[in-house]
Amino acid sequence: MAKERLRRTQIVSEDSDWLSFQCLTIDYSLSIYILLGGYMWKKIKDHHNYSVNDYGEIRNDRTGRMLKPHLTYNGYLRVTLDGAKLRVHRIVAEAFISNDKNFPQINHKDGDKTNNQVDNLEWCTAKQNTKHAYENGLRTISYTNIKTPKPIVQMTLDGTIIGRYDSIMQASRRYGYNDSNLSKACKGVQQTAYGYKWQYANL
Repeated sequence: MAKERLRRTQIVSEDSDWLSFQCLTIDYSLSIYILLGGYMWKKIKDHHNYSVNDYGEIRNDRTGRMLKPHLTYNGYLRVTLDGAKLRVHRIVAEAFISNDKNFPQINHKDGDKTNNQVDNLEWCTAKQNTKHAYENGLRTISYTNIKTPKPIVQMTLDGTIIGRYDSIMQASRRYGYNDSNLSKACKGVQQTAYGYKWQYANL
């Protein structure tokens, strides 16, 4: 039995880009979508056949269908618009949140990367984003990749030890040497550095 198309109520503000739907009903013989609660919609920049609402939903304005986002490998929701793969949280933030300070990143306040409601997003710096992640347990410090500095020795060309240092960095800072050159000498990539031989100390 054919489904009956319901009446759509639409309120348009003075800005033609903004649409507030108290009741939106779309019938494409497959399903009926009814959105209640006065969501605010806005056209997506550079993709004018699509709109986004403040709840984080994206609609194809030509078909009236809501897009189903895909989950990326690192937990964000993403959609494809006109061949471009875009993250939903960035679409929402660019449409609804001013960025006067030109911050490069967007933070999810509750830590849920799939919660793209406008009140859960805020523009921020990379440092602020990382700080928020650590403070809320979204990231933890990994000690597995932290390397213990290796002591090194400095020798004359005939092999006489004339200096010992806790690390390459300590020696380079004392004499203004380049870390990379001392490292190459210690690893045997090059014979000398700055007129001396260098090697890792035997502990």
